[in-house]
Amino acid sequence: MKAYQQRQEAVSRYLQGEKVAPIARSMGKSRKWVHYWIKRYKSNPHAANWFEDESKAPKKVNSTLATETAHQILFIRNELMNEKMAQIGAISIQYECERRGIKPLPAVWTINRIIAKHGLNKQLPVHKNPKEYPSPLH
Repeated sequence: MKAYQQRQEAVSRYLQGEKVAPIARSMGKSRKWVHYWIKRYKSNPHAANWFEDESKAPKKVNSTLATETAHQILFIRNELMNEKMAQIGAISIQYECERRGIKPLPAVWTINRIIAKHGLNKQLPVHKNPKEYPSPLH
């Protein structure tokens, strides 16, 4: 027996006057399960698909960052990368956003997510040729 058939049978048995505990016991389900489907049925008894599974997806999508703010973050990151000896991390970008008056101020993890999304979190190349930079000891 399919899941939706079990749900229909449990509710129909309840509507015929059978108690919840014996229904649950005979179907191998919990009383909570039976009560859940009775409640679903009673919330809209005329719906043809009350016994079907509902989507588990979030009903409300979390607020997303405005594309303009994301562009500003990327612009600030690019500016900081072009400055000599500048910090280019998310905290530095957040500080720059605050200094420039960008509202609402994006959180550090949001900035990190934007940087990673655009592939800017990769480690910068390190000069491997030691002859290129003289040793301070010589």
